[in-house]
Amino acid sequence: MNIMLVGFYEENAYSDDFLGKAVRDAFNVESGDTITWRTVNFMSPLMMDFDADLVILGGGSLLGVPMPVLERYLKRDDTPFIVLGTGVRFSNEMPIKNSKYLLDRTSLLSVRGLLSLKEVNTLGDYSDKIRPCGDPIFLLNDEHQEKDAFLKGVLRPRSSYDNIWMEKCFLGLSSKMNLPIQLIPMSQKQGDLGEVLGFNETYDEVCRASFWFGNRLHPFCVALINNIPAIVVEIEFNKVEDACSTIKYPYWVHLGDDIYKTCDLLAQNWDSDREMRNREIANVKHGLMDIVREALKL
Repeated sequence: MNIMLVGFYEENAYSDDFLGKAVRDAFNVESGDTITWRTVNFMSPLMMDFDADLVILGGGSLLGVPMPVLERYLKRDDTPFIVLGTGVRFSNEMPIKNSKYLLDRTSLLSVRGLLSLKEVNTLGDYSDKIRPCGDPIFLLNDEHQEKDAFLKGVLRPRSSYDNIWMEKCFLGLSSKMNLPIQLIPMSQKQGDLGEVLGFNETYDEVCRASFWFGNRLHPFCVALINNIPAIVVEIEFNKVEDACSTIKYPYWVHLGDDIYKTCDLLAQNWDSDREMRNREIANVKHGLMDIVREALKL
């Protein structure tokens, strides 16, 4: 079976590569066939040279982003196409109507969260193809790794104000929890601070954290999957609120919020909320796996 996975790939961005791992692992486990994968950036002309049995738009804040290459590929024939946990890029410059062809073309439609679902429904009635919401990152498994004594996280540089505020939060949380800081970059191209590691080592470092803090969505989700207390900062496209809406996770902040109040609430409730939190994540994963199984039958 040949599957093409389309997203923000081939950009040396580990957050998106975590998504690729999640989707490929899930399909590989469920498929009775050997899968040949082509993982491509949605802008890449390389997709035109691949004869796919299934095309997946997998994750990311990509609904609303024009995708002429993908549309051209899908217009060639009736190759099955699904949208798996992709979010709306909430932006005045990129309205959801840019994705109407893709949404109409898809056989199965699952978006990242409730915000994206509401926006997609402004374009029409997709009730015949809509499936449960959830970011495909939640297809990943708990790695059961022993935790080390570090406050780990990621700092994606933005404005000078954002960086100063983030740095103060890291230092304050480190002092509050008496944990040293280890910054783990997810994108060298986008200038994340810290020592750049390989993909597998980066993934393992996230899974071993004692506490996670940062301004990127997907390593935060990996931390939650691995039962690591985590706080994430919303910086663009409402992606954090969207993803957290499906697992009912409240411990995320906007830039400038009182991070210590959120940290105190998390500490008070982390153990008592464990069963509910794990159940919500498991429910999202179960829904996503149902989509995987359904997609393999297309």
